[in-house]
Amino acid sequence: MHYTDEQRIEKIKTTVDKLIAYVNNSSLTRDQVLEDETIRWTLATPLYNK
Repeated sequence: MHYTDEQRIEKIKTTVDKLIAYVNNSSLTRDQVLEDETIRWTLATPLYNK
């Protein structure tokens, strides 16, 4: 199945919204994200997979 650019953008936006909610709910700090490679990968990988 081929997605349109609009569909891809919507999927990315949905993923970003979920990731932001996750960060807010888990009380992660900016410093934790910057300093912990596992957290960075956890947050960034879904964006690469879209």
